[in-house]
Amino acid sequence: MEDGIQTLVNQLLVEISGTRKTIAPTKHLVEDLGFDSLKMVDLMMAIEERFDVAIPVADATRIRTVSDLYQAIARVANAPFPA
Repeated sequence: MEDGIQTLVNQLLVEISGTRKTIAPTKHLVEDLGFDSLKMVDLMMAIEERFDVAIPVADATRIRTVSDLYQAIARVANAPFPA
């Protein structure tokens, strides 16, 4: 995934979570960034709108970390993703 896309995803994470913590691939959305189910829905909707992609519900329910999120977006956008 391009650095520009990661930057946009990180901006969405900060905007929706309201966190002041550094966004890193290993951060857990719930435990580290304070996401709850409503914020996760808001995040999925924002990603779908911003990137014009749809992350399947089955994939969305498995997203635990920022890296998982990057990979889910990359899969539906057919883009390379970070290791």
